[in-house]
Amino acid sequence: MLIIIDEPVGLYYGGQIASPVFGAVMRDVLPYLQVLEKQAGEGNNRDEAVVVPKLINLTADEALAELTKLGLNGRVIEDGARVADQVPKPGSVMLKGANILLFTKAARYLAAVITVPDLKGTDVRSAAVLLGNLSLSIKTVGMGEKIVRQFPQAGEKVASGTQVEVYTEEKQQKN
Repeated sequence: MLIIIDEPVGLYYGGQIASPVFGAVMRDVLPYLQVLEKQAGEGNNRDEAVVVPKLINLTADEALAELTKLGLNGRVIEDGARVADQVPKPGSVMLKGANILLFTKAARYLAAVITVPDLKGTDVRSAAVLLGNLSLSIKTVGMGEKIVRQFPQAGEKVASGTQVEVYTEEKQQKN
């Protein structure tokens, strides 16, 4: 954080005028950001820290259940079917009890152009994970397990957050 005092009156040394402002702001900001305070004689409370998992392409209910298992709180921001983006990002370290925002309609920050992978022959779960890693979302059509076709087609360039529609084989009933 940077504190700038424009045209100070009287004392003008940083330790005398900017330092108290810095301290006051940090006393409010650090608890909000859930930054641990290390007390004298204590460990660093690593057991209270949790790595935020990748929740993109999970349903909102699946994502909330995953967060609950880890001791984190989830808040679904939109009313879509699957998580399109999350804040903080996967791999972030948070304290147990921290809030994770789940966006279900569109990725929060659209910037990248992504080449759609070929999903034919893969199972829906693996495709969802792959697309999530590429910042794409998935819409499944059909009740089968293996993907037989997709839209947009493999190799097409799309914006980050684009939904890839996958069609699955129909399960054969045994007689």
